[in-house]
Amino acid sequence: MHTNALQVLRDRGFVEWTSHNEELEEHFKNNMVTGYIGFDPSADSLHVGNLVAIMGLAWLQRLGHRPIAIAGGGTGRIGDPSGKSAERNLLSEEQILHNVSCIANQLRHFLNFDSGENSALLVNNNDWLKNENYIEFLRDTGKYFTVSFLVNREYVRSRVLDPDKSITYTELSYILLQAFDFNHLYNEYGCTLQMGGNDQQVNIIAGMDLTRKKSGGQCYGITFPLLLNAQGQKFGKSESGAVYLSPERTSVYKFYQFWINVDDKDLEKLFKLFTFRELDEIKALLDEHAKAPHLRRAQKELAWEMTCRVHGEEAAKRVRDASAVLFGEASIKDASQEVLDTLSAEIPCAEADLAETAGVTDLLVLCGACDSKGNAKKKIKEGGAYLNGEKIADAGRRLTEEDLLAGRYAQLNVGKKDFRLIKFNNEGKAREAKASPHFCGAEYDTPKGGRRMNEERRKKITDMQVRAFMAFARSIRPGWRAKALALPLIALIKLLGIRKDVARRNIMLCFPEKSRAERERILAESYENMIWTGVELLAWQHDPTLIDRMAVSVEGTEHIENAFARGKGIVIFSAHLGNWELSPAWFSRRWPFCGVVRNSDSPFQRELIATLRAASGLQTIDKKAPMMRVISLLKKNGCFGALADQHGDDDFKAPFFGHETGTATGPAAFSVLTGAPLMPFALRRIEPFKFAIKMGPPLAPAPENLSRDEAIKYLTVRMNEVYEKMIRANPGQWLWQHRRFREIITD
Repeated sequence: MHTNALQVLRDRGFVEWTSHNEELEEHFKNNMVTGYIGFDPSADSLHVGNLVAIMGLAWLQRLGHRPIAIAGGGTGRIGDPSGKSAERNLLSEEQILHNVSCIANQLRHFLNFDSGENSALLVNNNDWLKNENYIEFLRDTGKYFTVSFLVNREYVRSRVLDPDKSITYTELSYILLQAFDFNHLYNEYGCTLQMGGNDQQVNIIAGMDLTRKKSGGQCYGITFPLLLNAQGQKFGKSESGAVYLSPERTSVYKFYQFWINVDDKDLEKLFKLFTFRELDEIKALLDEHAKAPHLRRAQKELAWEMTCRVHGEEAAKRVRDASAVLFGEASIKDASQEVLDTLSAEIPCAEADLAETAGVTDLLVLCGACDSKGNAKKKIKEGGAYLNGEKIADAGRRLTEEDLLAGRYAQLNVGKKDFRLIKFNNEGKAREAKASPHFCGAEYDTPKGGRRMNEERRKKITDMQVRAFMAFARSIRPGWRAKALALPLIALIKLLGIRKDVARRNIMLCFPEKSRAERERILAESYENMIWTGVELLAWQHDPTLIDRMAVSVEGTEHIENAFARGKGIVIFSAHLGNWELSPAWFSRRWPFCGVVRNSDSPFQRELIATLRAASGLQTIDKKAPMMRVISLLKKNGCFGALADQHGDDDFKAPFFGHETGTATGPAAFSVLTGAPLMPFALRRIEPFKFAIKMGPPLAPAPENLSRDEAIKYLTVRMNEVYEKMIRANPGQWLWQHRRFREIITD
């Protein structure tokens, strides 16, 4: 007799539907059942949403049966259309093979591939599908499927009947390939069970029917329920998106914190599904947890167990200790360098040289805890600033080597929860940076002794201007306050007509077919866009989460995920369209990102913008920085973006609205040099504080027969075509006040 795995799976919450309930129970009792689940290689990592399926296989093996995991190297070339409203981007064979390899390594943390008779198997369906002859496939497999069966699938019917959608023959064929897999596994390995999510029920039934008709075999199916959290949302996502098992996509610390943050109401089902603990042990733990739920004992045990299984005990201990420090359960003075290194990648961290930047007020500004030295002194005087967990009493205090944690770090915070780190180096300069391989920091020269008096005076005046402006900005909120500021400013800027002649000539050159009234309306809208861009930026700077609520429509995230899965980085290009300052801010809250910027010649503007960007955690590289910094970033699968639109001074002249104008070639050059895809990004304002965001798809690579310089120019021309399309759709939201056509326009 074998274990009735069906009953165990049902008791633990894995089962939503079974094809033959009583027969399957007998099958489990009398046989060592071989069951399989397929995993889609559309990315180089599985995510928390896949864990129900993974643990379903793991429990099958634990109960004495044999699991098979299919990495869909063959079907992944098409993509399962089940539940999808649009066709997926097709991946290259190189990408699929890379993704299959990564997924295989992750499955080894859950399945035992060397346990004797019921050792797990990992197979790639490309091994048998690639040799299948099309005519033979239609004759031997296609004849068992009717068109009415395929078209009556809900996901097919919804796309066929919607005039704005469609479904390709390639997608329609997917169900045949998955059914073919089931039949192949039945014949090769005696596999009689397929399991999957509840969107796979029809595909599973199709495989059972094909095996019965073609091979005379009796097979079975189980589907898992859709796992929702206590708020009714699909489980496995955080505020920044899917939680992946790969540390390159989701850091070990964020993975640990994801489990720490689960709702008490979800704990029972999560322990049943994702651990091997017995049910009475789970009940005892939750009863104990209920006595003091604020201690989050059950969440900590769940986080520890899941992180150990996915990332190993050593990594789990490191992030557990880092979490304890961050949440006041352990002293940062006792933290090891490994723990501090972990924290530096998760909280705001600035780099400095101890010999040059040792004053606490300078460091509070550098790490972003305060927006000015005056504000830092005020916080210290009020008793609200801390160094390494201890209150700072003297605003003139300077750090020494004795203050450094693990010989390298110092921790600063204003208030009890706003933790910041300073990482000291010996490079003689300070730069603001997020300590992550994907990010790159903007460099700022540290003030040095012996400067001329007028330089010191200029800096003091600039600091005072920035402080005054930031103090004013704190009063700005969406709603009547923002409107009260914006409307008089809009009236004033229209009256002053800043660079109005340049803007009018630009609009005339681009839209000669429009009437004078239409062109004047575009000009007026562009001034309104400028003001709302500034007002939104001010409202956002003290609440970075505001950008998430402002984005009411988002399209194209799959293009970004697919590009990161390719592993060559991404080059994002955009224009001075909509709110161009908030575009990188929105992006960087979801994916690793570093923006290339050109610093203003105005000290006030330069310091103000730097302060706003620092407050949001946005990382930047100066436009004049060495090219290798960007190349290095892309080679680490990072992402950088640039507002690389037209300016008459640029050397390369590309077509734009029927004229040739100087166009920046930087994004195209980095794409050609590294192989990173060029991806357009557009943020369109629907109304103040509400945006529609659209990303991708990536531009097609330049033809292979072109030289490097020719390829760069080719892609730059393609970029201009995308820019023109963006601007024609929303002409009033572009910055017309720049000299776009310098050879034609003078002022």
